[in-house]
Amino acid sequence: DFIIERLRSKVFILAAIVFTGIIIATLPTFFNEIVYSFVPDKTQHVYQNAILNNQFGREVDTIIMLIILTIIMISPREYLKKHYFITIILVWFSIMNLMMPFANRLWAGFVPFLAYAVWDLRKDLRLLVMCFWTPYLALSYYQWSTLFRS
Repeated sequence: DFIIERLRSKVFILAAIVFTGIIIATLPTFFNEIVYSFVPDKTQHVYQNAILNNQFGREVDTIIMLIILTIIMISPREYLKKHYFITIILVWFSIMNLMMPFANRLWAGFVPFLAYAVWDLRKDLRLLVMCFWTPYLALSYYQWSTLFRS
C-alpha cells in the first residue's frame, strides 16, 4: 500500500505491479525445483506428468487472463491504485499457470476479487472483459468436469 500510494506515474505503478507479480510467481517455482533436486526417488514425475497432460488448457487460460490483465492495465491510474492487489494476482496467475499444474486451485480463491475489480471498470471495458471471461469460465468448467474421468 505504501509504495503504490506514493507513486504518481502510471508507468511506475505498472512496473511495481508487474515486478511484484513476477517475483511472487517465480520464487516458489525456483524453490520447488531446488526441493525436487534433493528428492532421491524422483517423485517429481507426478508433477511433470500433470504439467504435460493439460498444457493446452493452461495456455488458453493464461492467454485469456493476459488479455484481461491488459484491459485492466489500460485503465486510469486511480483504478490501478485501487485494484493493484488483483492486478498483481493476475500477473502471478499468468506466470504460475504455465509453471504449476494446480495454479487454478490457488487462483479460484481470488476470483471474487477479480469480479469486484471488473465491476468497478468503465462500462465499455467491463463488457469487453466479460467477453473474455465467459469463455474462460466455460473452459475452466470443462477442465474441472473432466478432471476425475478415468
